[in-house]
Amino acid sequence: MERVGCGSSAAARRELPQPTGDGRRATGDGRRATGDGRRVTLTATTAHRQALTDAMAPMLDGMDKVVAGFDQPELDTIARWLTGTVSVMRDATLALAAENRDN
Repeated sequence: MERVGCGSSAAARRELPQPTGDGRRATGDGRRATGDGRRVTLTATTAHRQALTDAMAPMLDGMDKVVAGFDQPELDTIARWLTGTVSVMRDATLALAAENRDN
């Protein structure tokens, strides 16, 4: 299983761009963001991703041990439950968004 690091780390933080003076923001590398200028794109380097992966390793090892205790029918049931739960949450979020658009 390939591990993908995520979360917050001092190594992965980047200073946010400062306003350019015309109401827009520059991107982190000095290029102006397109559109209204509120978008900021952060890029993690290979070293940052490795640092995050290393930091997450103990938790991921623990999760591997939990998953190893389930047989395939149990994993299928868990996956079905998680998929259904995410679907219900997505539908509820979309309904709330539609309701807020109408108000």
